[in-house]
Amino acid sequence: MSPRVLNYKYESPPEAIACPRAAMTIPEVCVATSIGRTRLYHEISVTKHLRVIHSGRRVLVPVEEVQAFLRRLAEEGDTK
Repeated sequence: MSPRVLNYKYESPPEAIACPRAAMTIPEVCVATSIGRTRLYHEISVTKHLRVIHSGRRVLVPVEEVQAFLRRLAEEGDTK
């Protein structure tokens, strides 16, 4: 059985669709957490509550870090 040739602009392999994301971009984290960009960068740079990964010019936040950050906020009762 020969491998299926994919049109990379329109199709992706089924295993790519089922793969959970390991990291999110800053705008995605802002939407997912309803936290503004300025507050998110404050949490990253000043308080060091979020660990980020730099890939070239991209800044990625691991999903586990986002989940841990939200748990910390819930425990602290932070409503800022």
